[in-house]
Amino acid sequence: MLITALHRVWGEAQGNYDEFRFFTGLRPSEEIALVVSDYDAAHGVLSITKARVQGIDKDVNSARERSRSLSVSFGYANAW
Repeated sequence: MLITALHRVWGEAQGNYDEFRFFTGLRPSEEIALVVSDYDAAHGVLSITKARVQGIDKDVNSARERSRSLSVSFGYANAW
């Protein structure tokens, strides 16, 4: 219901962004460091390997490096 309201009130682009943030659980610094090559479209997997802090990309330490599976039911999964 919350996600539906976000789409309705703020529009599709903002709703998709908020949906992405909600379901992936990424930190803001990880979100802004993402690049297209972090997404493996063949397997639907997003790799989180870096974070941008004060404008500088920093590697996420190996203990925190992870990946997220993206369901094709979400609009953003096919947008990349």
